[in-house]
Amino acid sequence: MNQFLNTGNITKVTIGSNVTSLPNNFMQNAKISSVTLPANLTAISQNAFYGCTGLTGISIPNKVTEIGNYAFYGCSSLSSLTIPEQLTTIGTNVFYNAPIRNLTWNAIRCGENGGMNTANITNVTIGNKVQVLPNYFLKGARITSITLPASLSSIWTSAFQDCSLLTSVSVPSSVTNIWSYAFSGCTSLKSLALPSGLTTINPYLCDGCTSLKSITIPSNVSQIGNNAFQNCTGLTAINIPNQVSTIGSNAFSGCTGLSSLTIPENITSIGSNAFSSCNNIKSLTWNAINLTTNGGIYTNNIEKVTIGSKVQTIPANFVANSKITAIAFPTSVKTIGTNAFDNCTSLKAISFPTGLTLIPNYICRGCTGLTSVVFPANVTTIGEYAFYGCKNLSKIVWNEKVTEIGGSAFSGCALVVIRIPASITKIGYYAFYDNPVRKTRIYSNNISLNTNNLGGIIRIAPSGSNWANVKLDPNTSFEVDGVTYVITDMTNRQVRIVDIDETKCPADIEIKKVKYRNVEFTPTEVGECAAAGNYTLRSVATGATVTTLPDYSFYKCDALRTMDFGAVTTIGLYAFAESALGKAVLPNTVTSIGQRAFQNCKQMREFVTGNGIPFIDEYVLSGCSALRRVELGTNVGAIRQYSFTGCSSIKTLRVLCATPPYADSGVFNDLDKWTCTLYVPKGTVNTYQNANEWKTFFFISDSETEPSDGDVNGDGEVSIADVTALVTLVMSSSSNENSDINGDGETSIADVTTLVNMIMEQ
Repeated sequence: MNQFLNTGNITKVTIGSNVTSLPNNFMQNAKISSVTLPANLTAISQNAFYGCTGLTGISIPNKVTEIGNYAFYGCSSLSSLTIPEQLTTIGTNVFYNAPIRNLTWNAIRCGENGGMNTANITNVTIGNKVQVLPNYFLKGARITSITLPASLSSIWTSAFQDCSLLTSVSVPSSVTNIWSYAFSGCTSLKSLALPSGLTTINPYLCDGCTSLKSITIPSNVSQIGNNAFQNCTGLTAINIPNQVSTIGSNAFSGCTGLSSLTIPENITSIGSNAFSSCNNIKSLTWNAINLTTNGGIYTNNIEKVTIGSKVQTIPANFVANSKITAIAFPTSVKTIGTNAFDNCTSLKAISFPTGLTLIPNYICRGCTGLTSVVFPANVTTIGEYAFYGCKNLSKIVWNEKVTEIGGSAFSGCALVVIRIPASITKIGYYAFYDNPVRKTRIYSNNISLNTNNLGGIIRIAPSGSNWANVKLDPNTSFEVDGVTYVITDMTNRQVRIVDIDETKCPADIEIKKVKYRNVEFTPTEVGECAAAGNYTLRSVATGATVTTLPDYSFYKCDALRTMDFGAVTTIGLYAFAESALGKAVLPNTVTSIGQRAFQNCKQMREFVTGNGIPFIDEYVLSGCSALRRVELGTNVGAIRQYSFTGCSSIKTLRVLCATPPYADSGVFNDLDKWTCTLYVPKGTVNTYQNANEWKTFFFISDSETEPSDGDVNGDGEVSIADVTALVTLVMSSSSNENSDINGDGETSIADVTTLVNMIMEQ
């Protein structure tokens, strides 16, 4: 039967008590304003009241179990509705375009469809027997709050999806299942306490709930589904219970309000991008004992990581791209995944756990702040690209068990010295490519190198090698206290120092006669790069027999503070460049200083040439930004370009030459002429004032005395009394002309530290 009462002027309909079901398309009459349905009715078929625009109300009998598709579609005057207890099935778009504002819902277990599909519902009453809220129940409704009965056990898919005005909802403890999208798009929802019986948080549960500030996850939950809280931008904290084992992909993606995060012990899987774009998380506490799947936090601003004492596995991509500055592991950690700290450019220190046996691929790739690495005792393998691009990594401390170094493992680092332990049997291609290597010391006789960029190779293995710059034959070489010597003159018992091993030598060295197998030898030479890259050497005295400090001999010795040049005559290229030398006072015996010999000695405060130097070559002192006093000897005839580049802190430049040395154009441009005084021999002020480049100085004096750098109290000496005077000035926020010790333009505690170091080096 189709369109049974679709014509005429009928406005009221009463259906007999014996009718149990209505046929399809029963009544599509716009003039019908009221319908009385019989108590025995069990089904309302599809399209039954389709388009009944005059229908203002309908009482659905309690025995109705099914309402067909489109049954009340377009009933545009229907403003209130009561759903009976026995209803189990509601078809598609049953109430579509019906402006229902008031809904009473009593259906106990209506699980098929069930959505009202109307955006006008503002008031809802749910009966106290209701157990299930069906799929799409109030999707898009205009409710602001709702009370759920204690009888409720399940909330089905999309039940409250896009209820954008809903601000609060209390889910009773009886609920054990809440399906996907249940509260997705509830943009006004501020808090949600999930029931204690819930064990799984399904996908997209609260996706896009941008006002949600707090969420209570029950202690029994073991799984948080994909996208469950995606884009909950107002969420400021999340407590993930210890029972949770799985966090799905994108589960908290876009939760920009989170500032800290704690991962509990039992987590074994974190899906991809679970926390992506949570860019305000700065603190991470990681307690997951054995998480192996994904695991990357994928947020760029983490600054602090705390790893729990039970953690055994650090997953792949752990805090890649974060801003952490240091990381320490408990002894429980046995495994670290690939890319764990990839591109952590602020990372300056990493302390690997003692139980680690493998340094994985890409673990610290691009960690440009990393300067040193110490491998624990049990590590046997360094993975490919492990420290690739760590452009400031200049120090490696090996153990005695490492057997393999992967390809490109240290490519693009700052290694000046490479020491390859005897245990190494394999070095991958380009393992040390693009390093400023000056010296390679190879202890192993069991490897064949796959790279030709290990400059300055010294092979300790007895067999020697065709590619070795220096072969250490056990008959002509020996080691004493970490210093390796090569015999150069057996008759006169003379030796050359070819290596000073930072892992074995003392911090303070005096080069003097040395006894080996009861034979006394005299060191007369220091080999090229002999101490290059040494990071423990603090002071060196060359003694009376060494005359040459060749190229790179003490290059990048970043602990070297003092140097006694003894009888040295020649200082080679880069000999002390980038070292920590605090002062260089050269004896008159020195007649030659190579280019860039003291370049970037950023802690050096005083430089004195002696009277043997004929000229200052290019870049000799460039980059010595802390340099305060320079004295040029009587024989300096020329000063080459760039020799004082970056030396803006010089306060005193004393020249002992009666005739102004030739100076390249602009050589003094970086000196601050308002704070630097040029001191010249008696009676030569006018000569210097008329000499090219020298005449650019504002203050030229022929006084034989000059202010003493560090003489804060003005008594003519630099002593502990000056420290006391400086502390008094700092505490009173005062200053005087001698109180800016470090030359940074301020008087502060940093000046006290610098002054103390000066006094200790005297």
